[in-house]
Amino acid sequence: DGARLPAVSVELRPGEETRASFAVRWQSTGEQLLEAELAADGLAVDDTRSLVANVAPPVRVALVNGAPNDEALELDEVGLLAAVLAPPGDGGPGFDGSAPFEPRVVLPTELESGALDLASTDVVWLANVAQLSTRAVEALAAWVRSGGALVFSLGDSVSVAGYDARFFDD
Repeated sequence: DGARLPAVSVELRPGEETRASFAVRWQSTGEQLLEAELAADGLAVDDTRSLVANVAPPVRVALVNGAPNDEALELDEVGLLAAVLAPPGDGGPGFDGSAPFEPRVVLPTELESGALDLASTDVVWLANVAQLSTRAVEALAAWVRSGGALVFSLGDSVSVAGYDARFFDD
């Protein structure tokens, strides 16, 4: 975007190499040009270095909440996970100062009914979801085969026999 970042001072003697680190806050995704400049010296051709960084969009995560709890965040099956994936902005490095995730909390009924658009989701996290219908499992399996990521967090509501029967065919 043409913005200049604060300078980082580095002392170098002829022939020396060093590394310097600095934080970058991305304002948009896609290809971003980074340039580093040294103060002018007798050889201008080596005073600038450029790099194209591909900044990925946030990972879209559907947190399927198998045991919601409106009373306490820590008792909700995905409460703390959602808070970790989308912490409040702290002005630190990252995409526009935020975490690289875009979590969305959904109920198992949204997955079952097809209301959850798997095509616009990168990761589905099943958190203590008791069981899923054959239709929902088939939709998830097709989505995983096309590149989606599926995470299981099992808990006390999960029907182990149901998961074995629907997710694992011997």
